Amino acid sequence: MKKIIIVDDNRDFIDLLGSVLKDAGYDVLSFHHSSEALAHINKNMTCDMVITDILMPEHDGFDIIDAAKQQSNVKIIAMSGGGTFVSAEKSLEALENSVDACLIKPVRMSELLVVVSKLLEG
Repeated sequence: MKKIIIVDDNRDFIDLLGSVLKDAGYDVLSFHHSSEALAHINKNMTCDMVITDILMPEHDGFDIIDAAKQQSNVKIIAMSGGGTFVSAEKSLEALENSVDACLIKPVRMSELLVVVSKLLEG
């Protein structure tokens, strides 16, 4: 079973995304606080994919992505809904060459499942 780590500061979104991915047959570990996610990734990173929001308090998605990239073969999906000072498009534009996929929130779950499946199942 493929293992996916989700990092997002929106608890409702994490719950929805985790439920959808679990129903699709993935093993999901969710983090609402980016600092907890970063500590977990740095300590015992064993997963097939990381899905992370970009704009979060404490540590942003760039920190999560840098830590996840220390593990070979991990797939990374970056998501953003934008923020006060930067649009979702601009924040994801900065990541285009360093992640496997970029999605703008709100994300349709069917679209996300297609991207996850494509990246993990080939």
